[in-house]
Amino acid sequence: MGLHCGLVLQSGGKWVTVPLELKPRTGVVRFLPPHHSGPNSFQVHAQRSHRKEPAVAFRGLYEHSLDSKDRLTVPSRFRAALSDGIVLSKGFDPCVWVHTTGEFEQLSDRFLSPHSPFGRDARALRRRFHGGSFDEKLDSAGRIRVPKPLIEHAGLVGPCVVIGAGEYLEIWNAEAWAKQESKLDAAAPEIAEGLAANGAPE
Repeated sequence: MGLHCGLVLQSGGKWVTVPLELKPRTGVVRFLPPHHSGPNSFQVHAQRSHRKEPAVAFRGLYEHSLDSKDRLTVPSRFRAALSDGIVLSKGFDPCVWVHTTGEFEQLSDRFLSPHSPFGRDARALRRRFHGGSFDEKLDSAGRIRVPKPLIEHAGLVGPCVVIGAGEYLEIWNAEAWAKQESKLDAAAPEIAEGLAANGAPE
């Protein structure tokens, strides 16, 4: 049975009392202080406090070298972002891609999964993408071991360059990157003009 109380309002020149019916507090809520809004307030707070933080952006250029055990030191500023797991894979250029496990899975879900494996091109790209990928972890010194197939793909010998590419890193042979960078610097204005002509993506 509901509770009744009165709300005093002014109507014209008179004060009148309007009856209000309050629903009884039931369940766990009845044990909370009168001003408490109940369990939903905890849910809203939890949703706000668990909003996904922006992912780290990989930027910059860093020079490192493969050691005798095919290990490469990861720049210190990126180690925390990569601490939960790394996927190394063949880039489409002569380089190695370095993704977080989560970012790699999103890449696969977005660009590969929508295409049926019944299609020849889809099957071929899945083989190339997943067959050339390796799960790795940082060691206690912040190094990753680069598998032999990826070393051969990118021609990694001695001095290497680690390059930030936004959502991921790239590992290049230092000499190969110097040539690539020279071509890229010369072509960048034309590439930018072409992209601008096609319009910004929605």
